[in-house]
Amino acid sequence: MSSSRIASERDNYATLVCLRLLRAFGTALRRYQDVKRPKCPVWLIEFRHALEAHAHEPLRMGDIAGQFDVHAIHAYQVFKRFFKCTPGEFVRRKRIELAMDQLAHTELSVDAIAYASGFCDRSHLAHIFTRAVGMSPAEYRGLASKTGTQLGPRTAANRIKNP
Repeated sequence: MSSSRIASERDNYATLVCLRLLRAFGTALRRYQDVKRPKCPVWLIEFRHALEAHAHEPLRMGDIAGQFDVHAIHAYQVFKRFFKCTPGEFVRRKRIELAMDQLAHTELSVDAIAYASGFCDRSHLAHIFTRAVGMSPAEYRGLASKTGTQLGPRTAANRIKNP
């Protein structure tokens, strides 16, 4: 055997050993992360669904948290840890998405949409909507009708900033 062929086989063997070590390290790292990463509690997922289902209604954190036998402060802290936003921010986003959908798909007045979306009045909707979406509800409705595209929550939700 020539020395260049022996060197080539050693390089191939070294590469194979390195790849196996990297694979073993990756597997060990994933196992470690799975152990270290806390799992989202089932009650929290149900809590989030409850917030989403009742976003258009006046909400009290204590009442909803109580349905899951959890204190409101604990629910707030765990929600923020897992979903990277507060329950109030989450509800606000859902209300804005509902208003966006109604503005794009109905001819209801902005007052009616404000109440149906869970805002206390038209000015509250306009303030939160403008801060989150970057345009007033009337501008949004006009844009949705001019473009002919329906800028419902799925297409326009990407524009929503954190209010």
